[in-house]
Amino acid sequence: MDGERVSVINLSNDIRFETEVVKGIRGTGIIGINGDNVHYAKKDDTIIVLSYGHIPEENIKNHKTKIIFVNTYNMILE
Repeated sequence: MDGERVSVINLSNDIRFETEVVKGIRGTGIIGINGDNVHYAKKDDTIIVLSYGHIPEENIKNHKTKIIFVNTYNMILE
């Protein structure tokens, strides 16, 4: 979601940083890193993007973590 705060773990260089999501063009597979964080990731690095949320206590039992895997073109694998 545009403006959402996320953590990024770069598995290619062991750097972790936080940034905000900026909406891109759907379906392109492009993940861009902007600003000061541009030094922490480069093309073809393998990254993990972590998104967090607040869940009301009464909903915790029914919550299911969602993990999304993508291919080398950043297209979601079913």
